[in-house]
Amino acid sequence: MATISSVGKVTYVFDEASDTWYPVAGMTDPSADFDWTGHHTFSEELTMNSSAEINGDLILRGSLNHFDSESQRDTAIPSPTDGEFALVVVSGVIQAQHYFSGAWRVIGSNAFLINKSSSYTLAMSDAGKTLDFASSSAMTVTVPTNSTIAFPIGTQIAFIQSGTGQVSFTGATSGSETATILSKNNNKKTATQYTQSILVKKDTNTWYLFGDLTA
Repeated sequence: MATISSVGKVTYVFDEASDTWYPVAGMTDPSADFDWTGHHTFSEELTMNSSAEINGDLILRGSLNHFDSESQRDTAIPSPTDGEFALVVVSGVIQAQHYFSGAWRVIGSNAFLINKSSSYTLAMSDAGKTLDFASSSAMTVTVPTNSTIAFPIGTQIAFIQSGTGQVSFTGATSGSETATILSKNNNKKTATQYTQSILVKKDTNTWYLFGDLTA
């Protein structure tokens, strides 16, 4: 009795009209675009070397960069780049972390200390951060109007006067808009070296200023 080989063989189908045998097989062109409409299962690791656009819901039934410790995270992602994401268990609590500017950071934290040495107008990138002013000269922090930079209401920005130069806070005017700063006794200068202050956006063009302040 003949043996059936387990090795794959090319199958042909005959086209009578053209009197031609065609192989029932093919090759995939890796540079072509594919539109997959059915349900597909990948039983092994899938690597994408470029961005993936998802137009529907992404349902994940496994872990998404979930690590039981920071050391486990570092072993799995030894050379992170800006934008890497990880869920890490720290002291029994799961932290959502992202990698930026050389460090893993907790999402939503203000663990960013930005050094400044001269007068400065706030930018959207300052939201949630601490600005450290180190200078022997007086400096001014200008809060832009909402039409210039629309900080979300509730935005907090902290400030430290680490130099001897006082830091003053003022609101900008743009057209008919003026950014108003409300503070106790209308004090809008840091009191002395090593004092801290914080701005909190109250309304469209209204900010609260708290801290160790003077007139």
